[in-house]
Amino acid sequence: MKQKDIVITGKLSLDAEDLIREYFAIKRVKKIEGFLTSETAFIHKYQGTYGYREMRNIDFHAVYQIEKCDKCLKPYKVSINDRAHLYRYLQSTYKLCLGCKGFHYGIGQNFSMKFDGDIAS
Repeated sequence: MKQKDIVITGKLSLDAEDLIREYFAIKRVKKIEGFLTSETAFIHKYQGTYGYREMRNIDFHAVYQIEKCDKCLKPYKVSINDRAHLYRYLQSTYKLCLGCKGFHYGIGQNFSMKFDGDIAS
């Protein structure tokens, strides 16, 4: 799972854009990605600033490339809204692409073909 892009919807000040990029900033150590700052350290550092207030009122997300879908084994991209969403995604049992997830929640459940475990959303 690799971070590919950060998407910001709407107009922001340069300070707020920099904060969003810092919020999702990662470092790689031997192919393992991690955030540069923790969630609490980031909040304590910027909580009272104008850029932080502006950041909290705009739509933004990070795009991650997943190596393979657990069903069809094809790579796919997923939008992650914030760090909590990323942690839930990483902890899920199955990570499915949009096509396989649609099948699972549509036709698959009608025929009782369910996965045993959490499916990433």
